[in-house]
Amino acid sequence: MNSNIKIFYILLTLLFCFFAFGTDKTDSDLASARAQIEKGMLALYEYRIQDAEVLSSSLAKSHPHLPAVRLLRAHYYWTLIVGGFNTETNRNHVFDELRSAEESLKFKPKKSSNEDLFAYISIKVMKARIHGLQGSQFKAFTELNSAVNDVKRSFGKESEFPYFKLSTGLYLFYRSYARDRYPFTAPYL
Repeated sequence: MNSNIKIFYILLTLLFCFFAFGTDKTDSDLASARAQIEKGMLALYEYRIQDAEVLSSSLAKSHPHLPAVRLLRAHYYWTLIVGGFNTETNRNHVFDELRSAEESLKFKPKKSSNEDLFAYISIKVMKARIHGLQGSQFKAFTELNSAVNDVKRSFGKESEFPYFKLSTGLYLFYRSYARDRYPFTAPYL
């Protein structure tokens, strides 16, 4: 498996170990869901696709409105896509899961927690990746552009929420990359 994909899953596993965004479930129920999400992300990292599918399907039934579960399902389908099953059906599943995660999150830019902000940024970036994979560069740019202010809102909060180091680092890398490759994007970054 590509080392970038492994790093991506390690970071997401860490994220999902600690946070189950936007829910009103009991603490023990959330702890159980977090443990299952961690197992699902680890299964994806280890490329145990069938295990990840079983775990994420079960979680989707028991916690359908938990954004972290919807993100796990989106990553399951993304893993299928990058693993050679790049079908319209799998791409549609990714979009459906991301839409569900976004709806469950009920993100309000200036009123949301750091966890919700990070989840929102993750959703937008993943949508952009799928659009880019489909050759829809304008849609990818639009998704990324819609998250730029939220990414900037996370700047300086890395000490209170360490996962922002990931979004800040990716932003800085892609800002440089985009300026070199697509100079017309510079005013938007």
